[in-house]
Amino acid sequence: MVSQVLKRLPHLRRRVQALESLAAEVDRVQQSRQVFRPVSMHTTYLAATYQWAAGEEDWIRLIRDHFGGHEGDLIRAFRRLIDLHRQLAESPELPDDLRATLRAAVKMLDRGIVLESALI
Repeated sequence: MVSQVLKRLPHLRRRVQALESLAAEVDRVQQSRQVFRPVSMHTTYLAATYQWAAGEEDWIRLIRDHFGGHEGDLIRAFRRLIDLHRQLAESPELPDDLRATLRAAVKMLDRGIVLESALI
């Protein structure tokens, strides 16, 4: 599922590869300094997150085509991602344009069934 999205979207593939390289570099530096904090890349939610943020309206199709797991897991992951974005957007150390981007991402993610789940 992720590989299909990455094949179709080379700009996203390049960004994922850059993050994977960064994670490997952090791991290498940690090992050389004998610091053992796990660093890894997990793209389990990438395809579904990308499609949802891009405006996908059909939740059932999103789960079927881009996730393949239990929809509650995806909603929980989205809620955690939204919370992280909100926390980062409150950081005064970030440039204003990055904070605006984080707030825009929250709006793209926090809608439909994802928003409704927070209201229960």
